Amino acid sequence: MKKTYQYIAAMFMITVVFFYSCNSDKRIAAKLYKEREYLLKEFKDKSIIERGETFYQLSYYKGKSVNTFYFEKKDSVLIFTNDTIQYPINEIEIFTSIDIADGLIYRKVLISELSRMLKVMGDFKISHVSAEDRLAGVDMKIYFGDYKALLYIKEIKAVKNERWKNYIKSSEKLDEKWYYVKDELAQ
Repeated sequence: MKKTYQYIAAMFMITVVFFYSCNSDKRIAAKLYKEREYLLKEFKDKSIIERGETFYQLSYYKGKSVNTFYFEKKDSVLIFTNDTIQYPINEIEIFTSIDIADGLIYRKVLISELSRMLKVMGDFKISHVSAEDRLAGVDMKIYFGDYKALLYIKEIKAVKNERWKNYIKSSEKLDEKWYYVKDELAQ
């Protein structure tokens, strides 16, 4: 009898945690959707990826070109480590009014911008943001929870790839441009 009670109690707790987790993700999705214009302004044509709470990658996209900046976190301090540049840096909004030839200012601006965006992501419980599939028609992905994401698709007709079309069809349509997906896109 005692084992049956423990089993029932354990199953109840697992069920509660499961439903709370699902509910929590749904609440996060709703909050992100409510703030969609702000998030679009902040993250459009950018990717911010965290790798193991130590390494960060910040990318800015323009057409088929991408400028990527790499960072490492040491003792809670971000350190700029490298970049890969494919188009002029002064075409990135944060660099339009500074002298990019000054390496110190260049690094400070990058670190400040990444720190600011990571704070926004933390406030919204976003794990990473991606614009890498924008040429396939998926302009922005905002990830949170376990493989949950909001997709921003400016023009659904621009999505030509069948895998992406099926992925979008499996999602919950929030409006003509925003979709909530609950599972990772199968590779």
